[in-house]
Amino acid sequence: MVRNSLKGGLTGYLPGIALLAFCVWGGSSSGAPGKWTDRGASDPAADGRILWAPRVAQDPNSLTTVFKYTDFTDVSGLTLNGNAEQQGRFLLVTPAGGGAGSVWYTNQVNVAQGFLTQFRFKIRRLPNLCPGDGMAFVVQNSSLSALGTGGGWMGYGGISNSLAVEFDTHVNTGFYDPNNNHVGVQSCGISANTPDHGTTCNLGLRANPPVTLSDGNPHAASISYFPTQGGSGLLSVEIDKQVVLTSTVDLSTLLSLNGDDAWVGFTAGAGACDESHALAAWELATVATAGAD
Repeated sequence: MVRNSLKGGLTGYLPGIALLAFCVWGGSSSGAPGKWTDRGASDPAADGRILWAPRVAQDPNSLTTVFKYTDFTDVSGLTLNGNAEQQGRFLLVTPAGGGAGSVWYTNQVNVAQGFLTQFRFKIRRLPNLCPGDGMAFVVQNSSLSALGTGGGWMGYGGISNSLAVEFDTHVNTGFYDPNNNHVGVQSCGISANTPDHGTTCNLGLRANPPVTLSDGNPHAASISYFPTQGGSGLLSVEIDKQVVLTSTVDLSTLLSLNGDDAWVGFTAGAGACDESHALAAWELATVATAGAD
């Protein structure tokens, strides 16, 4: 992937407008079941934009685009583990059928000095089944093959040296989940991560976000982290143009990084309460320029 400045990229977004792909889980044009298709939608990458202008204090002009996937027809530069799979224009972190999957950008990127990532996702439960279990955006310096446990662990539980922003769609009382629709930030530092909100690994929890994560509709998310000079910073999570959670962290001390760098990506998991977790687009920009191809 070639790095570009954000001029014409993130800075070209019209504030307050989310450019979402109208994706449905149903039959493909060939009639095969269980395929992701676009129904009555124009090309979501037609103008080179993905989402919107997020609410960040950092001047977007100071950021550098590390990568941009306007769809996943080409997954070059990504490493897929477990049940993760490409399906046409979409990337299923886990398809329906349970298990766990992870997807990592193959090159490490500079996260310690600040980053902004935006992505479109869709979580859909299977008919007549409860939703579960969820997906997460993860920063980790464990390994490129990192994959945690499925089910309520959502694919990130068990990954050491990681921070996860989870989009949890199932109540696991043993993890002190408040309900079946919440967003959380979890990190146990360099130890194995856990989705257990009853531990000190809980760095932030939003019990009632203003969206239903597993409603089968496409959603747009933005996660930003911009530390102060030599200190902690605000990790902010937006969904559909609404700030749902913020947490103060210092990635440079919380995790053992490779200099300032780590792998970034997604995990997901499902169990008896089955659902699919799909990405339609993803891009990331950083303050610094580490991790170039």
